[in-house]
Amino acid sequence: MLPLKEYQTTLLDAFTGFLNRAKELKSAKTAFAESTLEGFGHALPYNPLPTTNDIPYVCLRVPTGGGKTRIAGQAIARINQAFMASDYSLVIWLVPSKPIRLQTLYALRTAGELLHDDMRELFGAVNVLDIDEALSLQPSTLNTANTIIVATMQSFKRDEPEGLRVCRQNGALMPHFNNVPESLRGEHSLVDVIRLR
Repeated sequence: MLPLKEYQTTLLDAFTGFLNRAKELKSAKTAFAESTLEGFGHALPYNPLPTTNDIPYVCLRVPTGGGKTRIAGQAIARINQAFMASDYSLVIWLVPSKPIRLQTLYALRTAGELLHDDMRELFGAVNVLDIDEALSLQPSTLNTANTIIVATMQSFKRDEPEGLRVCRQNGALMPHFNNVPESLRGEHSLVDVIRLR
């Protein structure tokens, strides 16, 4: 595996420190204040996602050409180890446009591409799915390897035709809801599978 550049390692180490503190303190807000105080000399305000105060939510800023896609792939391993304490995770890799979605899918699926090779080096097996493939995702896929669903942001917006597909009931996904209390099943949609994971 091609070694990370020093600034990439520094960024990922700071991210890992934040995740460790968020888990230890059970407060992403406090961990963010501590991390930014250490990194910038003053605590920055933390802005959580609505209704998800306990889930760490940060933006890692990297300049153009700084290896954002590679850092994102490396961050999955950091999250698994530092925060999730899990071998396998379900990752929703959101991109702003269809051309970038296609580029990202290619980079993750094609042997010899840096991102593909990084993922295999870090995790061994990795399932890479587009939104159409995710609509027939089975539990065995999620239970045996990291799974990355690459989608545009529009794929998850209810007011977009594409977004409606991930929010509506889907019989192909029913095995995910076996032995799940009725109150947690939702509509038996892909969004509900993601929420359960």
